[in-house]
Amino acid sequence: MPRTAAPVFTLRPEERADEGVLRGLYIIGRWQEMAAAGMPEAERPEFLTWQYYQQHDQFAAAGAEVWVIEVAGDVAGRLVVQDGPGTLSVLDLAVMPPWQGQGLEAGVLALAGQRAAEDGQALAVPDFK
Repeated sequence: MPRTAAPVFTLRPEERADEGVLRGLYIIGRWQEMAAAGMPEAERPEFLTWQYYQQHDQFAAAGAEVWVIEVAGDVAGRLVVQDGPGTLSVLDLAVMPPWQGQGLEAGVLALAGQRAAEDGQALAVPDFK
């Protein structure tokens, strides 16, 4: 099977107008996890919305950078990084379902690695599974 190139993407800082789509991305990403934990479907939207805002506030308090991933002008995901002594840490990387498995995540991590190298830092990437 021929391999296709990863989509061309851009990164830009999160803006207030991104809140709805990024909250939706968070909910999509956690939906099945909550189902597996036995949370009733009717309770998931409110709980996951609360969780999204808690995480968002924690990132802001820690001084983390939230970047929106765009493909062809559409929001395709989110990257959250934090500078530390000698390390650029990836705190979160989430991609919309239509873009998953197409190399977008690898491309974003490669760009983060390039930034870290240019700044003389190591890149720390957790296992997101």
